Amino acid sequence: MSAPESAHLLPKRPPRQRAVQRRAVDTIDAVIEETIRVLESEGESAVRIANISAVTGVSYGAIYHHFRDRDGLIRAAQFARLQRQPRSFTAPMAQAFDQIETQATDPTVLVDIMRDIARTIADPQRQAIRLVRINVLAAAQSRPELRAAVMELERRIMEDVHRLVVRAQGLGVVSFDLDPRAVATFLESIAFGVVLQEYFGETPDPEALAEVVFRAFLSLVQGRP
Repeated sequence: MSAPESAHLLPKRPPRQRAVQRRAVDTIDAVIEETIRVLESEGESAVRIANISAVTGVSYGAIYHHFRDRDGLIRAAQFARLQRQPRSFTAPMAQAFDQIETQATDPTVLVDIMRDIARTIADPQRQAIRLVRINVLAAAQSRPELRAAVMELERRIMEDVHRLVVRAQGLGVVSFDLDPRAVATFLESIAFGVVLQEYFGETPDPEALAEVVFRAFLSLVQGRP
């Protein structure tokens, strides 16, 4: 992210050209990784710079230099957690479109991919991954810098999905009469809806959910009702 609001979230990593620069990068990574570990095992209240320093071997001064203060360290770690969360459908869909474009593959190949993606979305094993998103979004509400950076990241994700839908329409896969941004919003809402249900512990049977998500995907396909 290049926006100014992220300047104090993840410290700039210099090119790995000199030993001193490499040490700076390794220092940032080690501190963020240990902070993430504490966040995920004990929560924000357990984050202490003294403990992070002791575990990582990074001095107080270096931590304050890179992150300014404890809150800056937490912001950076929370943002890093969100950044690394995998998307469940954009990459496989893009790969399928590449295959259609380069090999003139029948677009119906997407049906199997859609079913696999639906199963991935409904997979209870992804619960921990998805809950990271809602935890970071909650943490961002009281931290303006983190909130601004998270909003920018989410906008970029939405733009990626939007471009994917436009591409699908160009290939004749998704119906042309559907607004691509509305479709993108719908796709994102499916994943976020699952997150909310998991948060409240009220998720339906995974197979039943996967079937509903799959049929929702199919409804967007050109020529389908």
